[in-house]
Amino acid sequence: ISGFSEYSIAVGAFAGSLFSVVIVIALAGRSGNVERMLLAGVATSFMFSAATSLVLYLSDPLAAASLIFWTLGSFARAEWASIGPVIVVLLISLLCFFAFSRPLKTMLAGDENAKALGVNVVRLRLGMLVMSSLMTAVLVANCGGIGFVGLMIPHIVRRLVIGLRVNLFVAVAMVGGIFMIWVDVLARVLHEGTELPIGVITAALGSAFFLLVLVRRDARS
Repeated sequence: ISGFSEYSIAVGAFAGSLFSVVIVIALAGRSGNVERMLLAGVATSFMFSAATSLVLYLSDPLAAASLIFWTLGSFARAEWASIGPVIVVLLISLLCFFAFSRPLKTMLAGDENAKALGVNVVRLRLGMLVMSSLMTAVLVANCGGIGFVGLMIPHIVRRLVIGLRVNLFVAVAMVGGIFMIWVDVLARVLHEGTELPIGVITAALGSAFFLLVLVRRDARS
């Protein structure tokens, strides 16, 4: 029991992430339509945000302040003692993504083209969602919520590696890690004497990045 208590937050986060995936799949249906899945994800996100707000409202002020700081994301409480399970989960997940990189690339051309090439789209998407949920749960349990990185970095890396013989998943993992190191440095030096939550900086950078992407798309169209 004592050994389990060390990983109880990660286990609980994984259970919660699996529950959210089940809700999204149930709302999106078995068709695998990306737009329906995105809308279902947004609806599920607002639902869990409301539940989190309720927990904050009913919590003790000191506990609520600690929870708010955790939801903003920070490396301040990360310890070497807890990094072992994180490395194991990330390595296993990265190997799985690397093993299924070709079927995942075929899905970029559309579900129908992937099915024509023999890819079980529904099963592959479900497996990748579960694996992504496991990665997210372990990382959030240790560092809190750090938004926009999983959306911004792959978008940038995909443009950087066009024409290069580089595995996209490995490149995203490396660039994402380097990016987070420098964001952590920025969080430590922006405000003297205190460390800013990393999630605040990534949210500011991510929102500015996607606004720029939207402006460029409007200009092209």
